[in-house]
Amino acid sequence: MIDLSHTGPWDAKWVWCPGRQVAPFQRCFFRLDFTLEQAGYLKLHLSADSRYKLYINGQLLGVGPAAGDFFNYHYDSFGFEQKIKLNPRKYQLVVEVLSFGKNGPINEMHARGALMVHGAVLDDNENVLVPVSTKDGDQSQWRVLEDPTFGTQERGGVTADTDKPFRFYWALGYTEAIDLTKMAEDPLTLPMDDLRWQLTQYVCPVYRRSDPVNDYPAPWLLVPSVIPQPELGQQMFLQVVRHSDNATRSDWEGLIFEGKPVTVPANTSLRVIFDQGQLTTAYPQISFTDGKDASIRMVYAEAFSKDWQKTIRDQAEGQFVEGHSDVVIAGGKTAFYSPMRWQTFRYVELYIDTQDQPLTIKQFDSLFHAYPLVRQAQFASDNELSNQLWDLSWHTLRLCCQDHFTDCPYYEQLQYVGDSLIQALVAFNVGGDTLLWRRLLTDMDHSRQHFGLTMSRYPSHHPQMIPTFSLIWIRAVQLYDQHVGETQLVKELYNGMGQVIQWFMKRMNDDGLFASLEWWQFVDWVPFWKKGGGSHQVQREGDPTIYPSTIVNMQLLDALDAMVQMGAIAGVDEYVIQDYRQKADALKASIRKHTWSDDRSLFADSPNLDQFSEHANLLAVLTGIADESQQQLISENLFNQTDEQFAQCTMYFQFYFARAMSQLGLTDRVWERLDEWQGFIDVNLTTLPERPDHPDKQARSDCHAWSAWPAHWYVSSVLGVHPAERGYATIGIKPQLGRQNQAQGIVPTPHGPVTVQMVKKDGTFMFAADTPADVPCVITLPDGAITEHAGGLVKLQCQC
Repeated sequence: MIDLSHTGPWDAKWVWCPGRQVAPFQRCFFRLDFTLEQAGYLKLHLSADSRYKLYINGQLLGVGPAAGDFFNYHYDSFGFEQKIKLNPRKYQLVVEVLSFGKNGPINEMHARGALMVHGAVLDDNENVLVPVSTKDGDQSQWRVLEDPTFGTQERGGVTADTDKPFRFYWALGYTEAIDLTKMAEDPLTLPMDDLRWQLTQYVCPVYRRSDPVNDYPAPWLLVPSVIPQPELGQQMFLQVVRHSDNATRSDWEGLIFEGKPVTVPANTSLRVIFDQGQLTTAYPQISFTDGKDASIRMVYAEAFSKDWQKTIRDQAEGQFVEGHSDVVIAGGKTAFYSPMRWQTFRYVELYIDTQDQPLTIKQFDSLFHAYPLVRQAQFASDNELSNQLWDLSWHTLRLCCQDHFTDCPYYEQLQYVGDSLIQALVAFNVGGDTLLWRRLLTDMDHSRQHFGLTMSRYPSHHPQMIPTFSLIWIRAVQLYDQHVGETQLVKELYNGMGQVIQWFMKRMNDDGLFASLEWWQFVDWVPFWKKGGGSHQVQREGDPTIYPSTIVNMQLLDALDAMVQMGAIAGVDEYVIQDYRQKADALKASIRKHTWSDDRSLFADSPNLDQFSEHANLLAVLTGIADESQQQLISENLFNQTDEQFAQCTMYFQFYFARAMSQLGLTDRVWERLDEWQGFIDVNLTTLPERPDHPDKQARSDCHAWSAWPAHWYVSSVLGVHPAERGYATIGIKPQLGRQNQAQGIVPTPHGPVTVQMVKKDGTFMFAADTPADVPCVITLPDGAITEHAGGLVKLQCQC
């Protein structure tokens, strides 16, 4: 028998190939051959430093592990929820592992190469037929082969038809350079008595976070993965877009559509551009034969561009595929190549340079990779642009959901809490998912530093602090609890959130306002704000005084209010809640006293009353700082400002703009702001970008998570479905159709879907909803009438 529980005794060991790891990047193939005389079931737990692909008899079973940190290093489990039945025959279990060492993408935290497998093939009575755990030296049946062909490219193998440098922030660390002339054979076809297969070398014991041990000589403390295996699916290119004169379009179309091989003659250089049809995240896959010393370079791009400047995204004429690349040198035999890390692309350009032998390409396609998120919500209206943005928002979200929420898949793949709150709401309201949201909250808790703040992004081996994002983390916990109702998580995180608050409280000035310039106080990418845009600092030239930011203080107030809201749920003493309440009341009074401008009838960005923004006034509405009369003045004055230095929200902060406008009943202002997004349709984007194109500032990411916020707004504000009580114990519906005449959709909740239909005709607003049975529902119509509903079908109407 073998104990495969998450807490029972494990006899597995961490292993690697013999010898000391010298190179920062090292790839190894681990292999276990066995024969079954009777049917059995494979069950195993698996982790590796840094990335693995698991195969059985050439079939890919899974990839991982999901990024974590050394105190929360993930392992994956196979064969438990879904059985892996093995019939009597010979088997080859293979784990391909790439070690980054201490290098690699910023969102990865690693130490050195290592593999851990704990498992067995079992019969129906859970008796062990074949042990598959990695063990010490001679005890292990595993063999390992160090891959001599693996190498990396500096700067990610940037390839472009321009002399202008690539100046964008890129956080992924490396791309691959494979030289198959160093070992032309497929290692998995080598017999086990080939001397290149060696006994695995013991690295250290396996420890889990739950193990009661005095000291941990291993760098990794294992925890079960908190998310499922990614969705993996075969996909083929849509078309061949362009090729060099010495290539024939029909030949390459035959390759991608019919699997017909294409032979590139000896001593030939050619280029072919393939179009996926939309942006994707996937493992490119290419198989080929012969062509010794031929170079195959795959260049990945989100869109066509020229000198890194993007215009019409699918316009090939006058533009090029500029981006990062993987490269393979053919070894002269049949080979299959797919990188260890998925790539992001709509376009892939093949650069093929043959030497003395012709090269035959037999396959070129890709394997889609993303978190297994399924769209459960539906939305449609008589606004065609909104219908298009609905789909673009969802596709943007899908590609930004991987091991965790990511800001953008091409450039960073980092989980910033400011971006991720928006993603979490879309994933929940549209996809019904809570796992990634919960992971976000616990990841940020794991990132907390001794002085109180969380990191701005996590996992990350490169520390970065954005104090405002620590505040957003607190609100993200409260919103999760409001939507899901998980008391235990609030209890676990409450004290840590309190430490964030204390960091801010220690930096209050004599006016009772937070005033500090520490770290990066990012708010929004307003071009003329300090630190290259984004950091809201309101200092004056030559004046050493540290002036408080109204916006940051409002975000602090929002976090204090969230602490009050969660206090009873966390089970803390009443005096603790009262203390947060008093801090919130005092801060609210100070903001009102020092930052309201009677001259402009708006909240200023600081007590200097000389800078103004949408941001401060939106947050004044959302936090309740603005009283009823001030809200009215904000509604009247916010949109008639002519000051060139009046800051407007960029795409990130438009999420808060939409929430505030909906709260003020100014839904049409959101529709008007979204009208500007027609430009994204006009340039044929298939996802939503980090920011609009601008002639003076090059566009970077074409797929940015924070820009998916319209999907959340459509279901939570237009359809109006929201949790009226924790965990949707009572469902709230407050539809706001605005200038549109009709909309309908389906919104998932923990109790089941809510269907909403509404039509505005001849001055009458007609509403119908179908809600989960026996779940209380409160419906607020546009005229303010409130109807309590017990569940099921309801039809209402009012004048509009």
